[in-house]
Amino acid sequence: MTILERENYPDLFIAADNEARRRQMFYFRLLVAQYLCLSVASAVTLAAVYVEDQKIILLIYLGVLIAGSIAAMLLATMKPNQSWYQMRALAESCKTLAWRYMMAAEPFNDRTETSRAKAVFAERLHDLLMIQNLDASALLNDDLTGEHATEKMEDIRLSTYEDRREFYLKGRIDEQLKWYNEKAIGNKYKSNVFSFLTVLIYVTAIVTTVAQIRYSFFPNSVIWISEPLLVVAASVLGYAQAKRFAELSSSYALTALEIRKLRSGFMAVRDDDEFVDYVREAESAFSREHTQWIARSS
Repeated sequence: MTILERENYPDLFIAADNEARRRQMFYFRLLVAQYLCLSVASAVTLAAVYVEDQKIILLIYLGVLIAGSIAAMLLATMKPNQSWYQMRALAESCKTLAWRYMMAAEPFNDRTETSRAKAVFAERLHDLLMIQNLDASALLNDDLTGEHATEKMEDIRLSTYEDRREFYLKGRIDEQLKWYNEKAIGNKYKSNVFSFLTVLIYVTAIVTTVAQIRYSFFPNSVIWISEPLLVVAASVLGYAQAKRFAELSSSYALTALEIRKLRSGFMAVRDDDEFVDYVREAESAFSREHTQWIARSS
């Protein structure tokens, strides 16, 4: 086994990870609801010319506007994007501490003092909550057993230098490199797709407008078909910007390059002392990327 399964991480990591996913989903659902309401409202105004009872159109329009304003107010007041980034940073910081603990790196160097190492590990996890000023009650949705260092973590920590060295290379360095590479490529692809969709919608709006000018489908009036299309284009663009596909692609690609550099230096590690120094350097590099989650929320 060269991969540490999710359930073998500290319970605080699992709780923070679950909460980060929940808040991320809540944020993007509100965002989609807001953009959808704007698009529907624009389409309703277009459909008004075909409906005799304008009161029905106004009621539908009002309902869509109220729904959109509720979504906007929830986004503004609850700020789920900020709490999502904070929870994600907490989860990844817990993971970094777990790997330091398993590899007996600073501040858990002494493998002979297991009880002392456990106490320091629990204290460091508690400090993460205090430093990031998070509402710990939000994490109580998950079953926190109180076991900070899992049995699997203890087994890895007490294994030989050779086993820990191989496990760290395959389970941490290579896995992180794979994850960041895939995320960089995936976000670049999504950025291109959303850019293409935005341009396509603009082109469609232009074509429909030119067609109305050229063929005069409605000689005595103008049907602004392009208006709902432009709102949809703005919504697609806004969603892509909220997802930060282009920004994340560049950020993940740079982190992947740094991990490749770290990996190239791994083969130069010759003994346990050099190994724990290497782990400290590597985890510090990972932590720098994790702290950017909070910076992105501001």
